[in-house]
Amino acid sequence: LEMPPRVLVACSLALAAAETARPAVAWTIAGSDSGGGAGIQADLLAFHSFGVHGCSVISALTAQNSVGVQHIELPSRQSVRE
Repeated sequence: LEMPPRVLVACSLALAAAETARPAVAWTIAGSDSGGGAGIQADLLAFHSFGVHGCSVISALTAQNSVGVQHIELPSRQSVRE
């Protein structure tokens, strides 16, 4: 199958654009789940699965397992603000 030169050029340009294109960026503000099944960890995984670069603001640190949450630590307001 031969392609006209203009099609080859268009394909080459499309590939070059795809290689240099920056991915979309999304932010999540959530707690960190030490088990990885929810919170920041799950959000970043979901972003990645859609080809989106994920950024995060951690609003809580947790110590938990499948039974429950044993401890929650909140960051300072200044830490979140900056």
